[in-house]
This record gives sequence, C-alpha cells and structure tokens, in this order.
Amino acid sequence: MVSKQIQPYWYLQQLVDAEVRRVAPGAAVTPVVMYDDEKIQRHEDCPGVGRVRWYVRYVLPAADSSGRALKPILDAAMVRWQQRYDLGVNCEAAA
Repeated sequence: MVSKQIQPYWYLQQLVDAEVRRVAPGAAVTPVVMYDDEKIQRHEDCPGVGRVRWYVRYVLPAADSSGRALKPILDAAMVRWQQRYDLGVNCEAAA
C-alpha cells in the first residue's frame, strides 16, 4: 500500500480552489478545506507533526440555489486529491 503524501493546508486549499474554477467557472461557490481534530494521526518519529484525512465544505450564496446542484459534482472532482494527499498538521505532543 502506497502512503499518501502530506501537504500543508494552503496547498490543498489552492488545489480545491482551482478544481472549483475548473469544474464550475463563474459559480459563486467557495470551497473550504476541513478536517476532524479527533482523527489526527501523530507521527512516531516526530510527535509534533500529524496527518489527517480532509474534506471540503462549500459556502454557497443563500439567494442562489444552483450551487447546491454542483455539490455532488464538486465532491466527485475532489476525490482524486483526497486519495493522493493527507493534510499535514502541527499538533501538541501528548504529555
């Protein structure tokens, strides 16, 4: 099994921003990279660093319901990046 690469938040955010522009150019959809703190896996060799699976939430304008129809399409477009990269995070070492 090949390990996923670790990338910083800013890198993943740029990827998802570009993916939204590619899939839905001109759409009023703002993607936000998210993760669950409880699911961070710490590295044994470097306890201050961890990795976590990430997902994308979308900020949609309330007045425009067309963005909701894009969500499944955008989610599908993000899968290739989620399969390739984990989010690298700094975390406090357990005392």
